[in-house]
Formats: sequence, C-alpha cells, structure tokens
Amino acid sequence: MLSFMPIIAPKIKPKIDIPGYRQFGKLKIISLVVIGLILFAFGLSIYFVYRNIYQTIGEMQSIIILKSQMNTEVINFDKLQKVKEKWAEKQTSTTPQLNRDPFYAAPTTSTLDITTHPTANKK
Repeated sequence: MLSFMPIIAPKIKPKIDIPGYRQFGKLKIISLVVIGLILFAFGLSIYFVYRNIYQTIGEMQSIIILKSQMNTEVINFDKLQKVKEKWAEKQTSTTPQLNRDPFYAAPTTSTLDITTHPTANKK
C-alpha cells in the first residue's frame, strides 16, 4: 500500500553549549520549589482562617441558640432541706456489726449416711 504522506524524519536539534544559558535548568527547579512553597503557605493561611474565624463564628452561633433555649428551674427549698437532713443522718449513722463472716465457710453437718447411699459402694 502506498502512502502519500511523506516520511517525516525527526528533527535533531544540535546541543548548543552557550555559557550564558547553563543556569536555566537550575532556575526551573528553583522556580518550581518557590511556587510549591507559595502554594503551601496559601493553603496554611486558608486553613488558619477557616479554623480561627469560621469555626469560632459557628460555635458562637450555637452558644447563642443554646442560651436562648435554656430555661431556669425553680428550686424547691423544702425538698432540698429534707435531702440535706437525710444525707447528714446517713453520714452520721453507724453500720451494724456482722453476726457472721460471709467469707468464712462454716463446717456443715449432714444427716445423710454415706455407707447406705446407693452410689457409695460403686467401684
């Protein structure tokens, strides 16, 4: 099959070694680093503004809403006085002495005769 497109040979550029243009590679790297630092600083400043301004405003709005919804409760001083008296009575009362020690296993007595039990003599 014939192709009408002419064969295009890649153009080979000769490497020009001019002493005045040697620093361009370093300048490209330095410019990319500086742009990255500027973008990083811009991102940090946006985060700072969000954290310290917008969230503070939102927290203040929620505090204002909660304060408007709060209602005060009336204290019943008669019940308060009764509770204080019962509390003082509980604190001054003494606990009764235990008649037995719950952690000591007392010897038990059994009326079952082991020799007459049906499972006693099985081997």
